[in-house]
Amino acid sequence: MGIQKRLFSPAAAVISLALITGCAGGGSQIPASSQGTLQAHYSAPFSLRTANVNYSAARLGSVPASFPAIPAHSYNACPTSITFVSDFANNVVYMLSGVTSTVCGTITGLVNPQGMALDASGNLWIANTGASNVLKYAPPYTTVSRTLSDPFEYPTSVAVCKGYIAVTNIETTGGKAGNVAIYKKGSKPAAHLKDTNAGSEYFGACDTKGNLFTTYCTGIAGVNCSQGGGRVNEWKGGTGTAIELSSITLQFPGGLDYEDGSLLVDDQLAYTVGFYKSPYATASKTINISGHGDPVTIKVTGSDKTLLTTTCCETSYTTAAAAYTISTGAFLKTINIPNGSNPNQPIGVATNKDDRD
Repeated sequence: MGIQKRLFSPAAAVISLALITGCAGGGSQIPASSQGTLQAHYSAPFSLRTANVNYSAARLGSVPASFPAIPAHSYNACPTSITFVSDFANNVVYMLSGVTSTVCGTITGLVNPQGMALDASGNLWIANTGASNVLKYAPPYTTVSRTLSDPFEYPTSVAVCKGYIAVTNIETTGGKAGNVAIYKKGSKPAAHLKDTNAGSEYFGACDTKGNLFTTYCTGIAGVNCSQGGGRVNEWKGGTGTAIELSSITLQFPGGLDYEDGSLLVDDQLAYTVGFYKSPYATASKTINISGHGDPVTIKVTGSDKTLLTTTCCETSYTTAAAAYTISTGAFLKTINIPNGSNPNQPIGVATNKDDRD
């Protein structure tokens, strides 16, 4: 199954990067006007172009020596209900008809997309990790309408909160500890939230009052984010000093969601999603989500009836997500995406049929 640390060879990275781009460094800044046509795959640093990388938020498994060719697809028009799944390794976000495996569209021109969120107007926000920015797409999700610059950082998730946007950065492009960037009206961060206990910030979500929650690892992601090092913080109003929710410990930090008065916390290694109500001391419910790959992120959809989890790094690399019934925790179905030119790495999941409460 997955390994606890993501590994790559710095020496091989430098050699290959020199051959391909002629330079080294952090994530590239990509102008919004270029997103539709840019071959963004070639703009990412080498370490972000391999399937087994430090800056993916997944607890990755082994990569096969070979994988199937990309099949031809005919895309149908998207219905009113859309599920979005980001594929980190193939630089694409798939648009699926409802909670099915039917692809009705793609968002391309990305560089290692990970976490996503939709706002109340149906706009899709994508953490574009390899380009060190966050992109906003308005329906029908064909062009970039706003870009949040996140220089010298690797953003892994975006949370749309009351009065601000919060972006978790797993670490800096220089390999330093991660942080949370807060955006208000401009394209640049208005503030950065930092917790001295956090080596890597993974994912975030907000409640209806605008309080921010983040999962983090006590070590740097690509170095020593080891088993048992996952924690959860609360940031009141998206400001100030982190309040550690010390009763919640994670084998490996995963995604968050806030629905119907409960904070949902995903543990990638324990294969569980816990439901917590304030003061977040004890889980009122736990859903077991084992058997379908590493559950990197989560999202509740369908009037709080269905839980979606991404299922990263299955040996087949086509299974992208799994659906469970909220009330009983029963497994419903798996959701597939096409094989990419690289082994698929589904990371983020979002839906436009979310009541966002």
